[in-house]
Amino acid sequence: MISMLFSRNIGPYIAKIAKKESRIYKPLKFYGLDEWYHFRTKNFNKKYFVAASYSGFIGGLTHLLLDLPAHEYIQIFFPLVFQSPDFLLYSIKDFGTFYIGSIEIHADLTVYQLIWFIETLTMFVLSLYLLRYIKKHDLISKWYNY
Repeated sequence: MISMLFSRNIGPYIAKIAKKESRIYKPLKFYGLDEWYHFRTKNFNKKYFVAASYSGFIGGLTHLLLDLPAHEYIQIFFPLVFQSPDFLLYSIKDFGTFYIGSIEIHADLTVYQLIWFIETLTMFVLSLYLLRYIKKHDLISKWYNY
């Protein structure tokens, strides 16, 4: 359902923004977001729903597997909560306590937080690479024009 909403409304709207001359225009165009107007022509047939179902299943499973070592607690199904193994909770660097106004913040870098940061940075760079690859090889036009 969200994929259908994105294809019909959000993707083409982002393409419209990417085509306007503004500060954000060049990065959006560089990564191919100006080509997302093609999403409006997507056919929602049986093949689409099978591919969307498999994609959702694979995405959910890989998200869960990537989250396991990157969070202190993992809640798979309510109320079932798993705590990470002790070695992931080990403190690498304790930055101490500091205050922002009356808010007390204790900054402590643990193994699971470092893993989360590395995963996030890696996936961000990989996503930008794949967006640029799709733009450079004009794959969105090829996919939608067959």
